[in-house]
Amino acid sequence: MRRTYILTETDILGVCVGALFALPSVRAILPGAPDFGAIIDLIGIIPNIIIVSLCTTAIALSKLTMRRPKNE
Repeated sequence: MRRTYILTETDILGVCVGALFALPSVRAILPGAPDFGAIIDLIGIIPNIIIVSLCTTAIALSKLTMRRPKNE
């Protein structure tokens, strides 16, 4: 149960960064979406972007601090 690293590559980090930049794009292409800065941004989009950016930061920090196994 002592895992030294999550993945050997940076696949999951790429997914998180992609999701971070995809959220505003998805919001912009919704039919009938108001301009940016509406109340829907404060309630729905900005908290989601904050959560995804915190998760991306946590994964990036864990990738930077991970140690290689001794057998490599």
